[in-house]
Amino acid sequence: MDIKKFEDFINENNISEKEFLVYDLSGRSTKPYRLDKEHIERTWDLDEEDDDEVILKDYLDDSEVGDEWETNSVKMVCL
Repeated sequence: MDIKKFEDFINENNISEKEFLVYDLSGRSTKPYRLDKEHIERTWDLDEEDDDEVILKDYLDDSEVGDEWETNSVKMVCL
């Protein structure tokens, strides 16, 4: 199986929810923490924009491993 077919297989059969590593840039938390997409969608303002004017909801839906979303107070990395 070539790498592209393998990646497609993993993506199609991956039932786990997307996860994100969240860094609190405000200084309230010294360690990053993991949150899943569902938790963020329930508790965060999905209309918030990052420094590049990307809406959080769009980032959550479209992000791939390694993609970042950052504001003055938080940085999020897709896992």
